[in-house]
Amino acid sequence: MTFLLIGLVTVLSCKKDAKEQQRQTILLTKPSGWLMTKEELAVGDSDWQDVTDTNPFNADDILVFHPTFYWEWNEGELKLPADPQIISYGEWSFSDGAKKIKMSNGDELEILELTTTSLQTKIKRSRGTFRYTFKHPF
Repeated sequence: MTFLLIGLVTVLSCKKDAKEQQRQTILLTKPSGWLMTKEELAVGDSDWQDVTDTNPFNADDILVFHPTFYWEWNEGELKLPADPQIISYGEWSFSDGAKKIKMSNGDELEILELTTTSLQTKIKRSRGTFRYTFKHPF
């Protein structure tokens, strides 16, 4: 009887995780992608500092997560003529129960917020912790 109860709890837990991952995938994978609106940096215990790039060529860059588990960083319409349109790309997957996005370039983004119109992530790097805010532009 104990094994049956443990098996039932395990199946229900896996089903709940699969539903959460499906919900997160639907929210994350928008064909038009995510426009980055803010980049912030915190070093140690310091407050968040806005380090959003003021370069006008970066103002319309889009991060796209495809439902086929492929991601790309698209330069947008404002770019230098010699620059490629897709500046970075690879595969992605969820980790930690769909609370993080693991990317094939080695980055693992912690999801702080994911709604139909907003995505906020956090990642630790050698310079400190970065927080990125995106909006669904269309």
